Amino acid sequence: LTAEEFEQRVVKSDEFWVIEWFANWCGGCNMVSPWYKEAATLLKPRGIQLGAMDMDLYGDLGRSYGVSGMPHIMAFLPGDPENPVGMGGLGGAETIVKFAEEQFAKLSEDQRNAALAATLPPPPPAPPSIKTVDFFASLGLEEFSAEFVKIGHETTASLSALDPSDFGELGM
Repeated sequence: LTAEEFEQRVVKSDEFWVIEWFANWCGGCNMVSPWYKEAATLLKPRGIQLGAMDMDLYGDLGRSYGVSGMPHIMAFLPGDPENPVGMGGLGGAETIVKFAEEQFAKLSEDQRNAALAATLPPPPPAPPSIKTVDFFASLGLEEFSAEFVKIGHETTASLSALDPSDFGELGM
């Protein structure tokens, strides 16, 4: 993460984050890195985000959270970003997963649900209404496209016949 991403996604959001503070030259960090990546893969579907902050780039930020040695892993609970919980010791992806799940369990059900919702992709758009399909068919088109934009000036009267809710379906 960058410092800006950290501020927006960790400090100011409802997401639950586990952050690893590292440096590329750090032997322990290089040892932990594959475990951390494996833990991230296992935890993301559960609503737990894992990120990493490079101390060579963001050392002042890390030190503001008490990071003095590396690697340093800590959980940032939504609603309390100023009091992260540090993970003691190191020991494989399983240890990171266990730590993250223990911290995640401390959240309220609403916080856990919000954290999970934040990791899910947005729902697919609703299918177009019959009215929208008919409108495009009247223009000889199957869907909203660049071709619609080309002929749009000719369809102003027809376009005004659509309901306001149809404009969302058209991407307008």
